[in-house]
Amino acid sequence: MNFEDNAEQYEVFPDVVGTPFVIGEGVYNQVLAISKRHVAKVPIEPTYDLEQEYRNHIELYHAEISVPKPIGIFRFYPKNYLGEWGLGLIMEKLNGVRGDKTIGERRTRVTSELDKQLDLCLEAGFEPFDVGLHNCIWNEKAGKLYLIDFYGWKMRN
Repeated sequence: MNFEDNAEQYEVFPDVVGTPFVIGEGVYNQVLAISKRHVAKVPIEPTYDLEQEYRNHIELYHAEISVPKPIGIFRFYPKNYLGEWGLGLIMEKLNGVRGDKTIGERRTRVTSELDKQLDLCLEAGFEPFDVGLHNCIWNEKAGKLYLIDFYGWKMRN
C-alpha cells in the first residue's frame, strides 16, 4: 500500500509532544518516540505493510500475548524530521531493554520468557517470523517480556 496516496484516510493522533525522534530501527521501519506514553512504528520501505502488522498486533493483544497495547494507525503532528506528515502504527511506549542487550542470569530469564510467549503464539494459531531476543523488550521492574515486531507473521489455516 502506498501510504502517501492514502494518508488522508487516517486521523491525526492528538497526543504528540515535541519533535519525534528515532529510538529503534529495522530493515523496513523505524520506531519514533512521539510522547511520554506512545511510540510510532513508521515504514521506511515502500513495500512494508503497516496495516497487516497492525492486524497481527491487534490479534496478539486480544489473545493476551505480551505485546504493547496497540492504539491504531494515525498521522501524527508535528511534522516528522523529514518535514512531512508521519504515518505510523501507534502503540504504548515500553520501558525496558531489548532482549539481546541482556546478559548473564537476566539473559537466561529473558530467553525462557521468550520461549513461553512463542508457545502461546503458536497455541493462538500464529506462525511467527523473525523472532528472537532482538524483537522483544524486557521490563525488569515488572518482570515482563514484550514481543515487539509482527511483520511477516501469519495466522495458520
